[in-house]
Amino acid sequence: MKFNTYRLSEVITLEDARREPLSAEQRAARKGIYPYYGAQGVVDYLDDYTFVGDKLLVAEDGENLRSNKQPIANWATGKFRVNNHAHVLCGSPFCNLRYLCYLLNEMNLSAYITGSTQPKLSQKSLLNIEISLPSRNLQDKIVSFIQPIDNKVTCLTRTNGHLLELIKTEFARRFENEDTATCGLGEVANIWNKTVKPTNIPGTLWEHYSIPAFDAEQYPSYELGDTIKSNKYEVVSNSILVSKLNPSTRRLWIPQLIDEKSAICSTEFMEYVPNNPKEYSFYCSALLQDRFFSYLAGHVTGSTGSITSGFLRIFGFRP
Repeated sequence: MKFNTYRLSEVITLEDARREPLSAEQRAARKGIYPYYGAQGVVDYLDDYTFVGDKLLVAEDGENLRSNKQPIANWATGKFRVNNHAHVLCGSPFCNLRYLCYLLNEMNLSAYITGSTQPKLSQKSLLNIEISLPSRNLQDKIVSFIQPIDNKVTCLTRTNGHLLELIKTEFARRFENEDTATCGLGEVANIWNKTVKPTNIPGTLWEHYSIPAFDAEQYPSYELGDTIKSNKYEVVSNSILVSKLNPSTRRLWIPQLIDEKSAICSTEFMEYVPNNPKEYSFYCSALLQDRFFSYLAGHVTGSTGSITSGFLRIFGFRP
């Protein structure tokens, strides 16, 4: 298979001139049906559009450029507008934009990012990115294989989000009232903190539940043991992962394990396992509630705004 190396400027057209930054007040006065995109997707809907067709949006600024917490490249199609936080790319006969989207999201672009306090991928840096491309025909074949899977994942992710909201609403309707009994979470669940050192088993493909993976798409990453340098916790069935860090950002993960023998999580999570497996769904629902996250936000400690298991042990619900 032959790959040719190009600078991005050789295979795409940049359409940043038609981007339009609009304040919240300006957007409020122009509500409509056309998506208004930022670096990470739709931020509003407006009454007019400036782009038509398929475009690739690449984040221009934001901490996620260096942390890789979220995809750098995102897809936009139809009629829409774009703000000044995303570059707008058009394809060419040499480059399938969908293929480029997958490629950029897998690349380490840190060498092209400038600025220490405000990380930025400038137009010049973007156009200087070097990429390796197979023939256009092969790009199209790869996309035709990946895209249906990608679309299915997107659909299932949206469905999962809708179901979680339904669970929260129904649980609150049934149990959230003045008479709801509370108890210590430690009374109904144990903390599981068995340590695993993935580098000791370098050939194993680990199902890794990390903070960046949660922030990106709430889907675990799959990494070989020799690439994971720090110790992790073993993740077991019927567990609930609660982030210790910055509880104002809601990070509660209900793992759906593919292989319990190779599932691990960051030590920035506290892993709770209900004492009674039959009550697992109940406690998952209870911990998804706004009430729980409000409690966490009120019990942070230290300069990093973290929480400890000691606080969580004094809050919970009885089924």
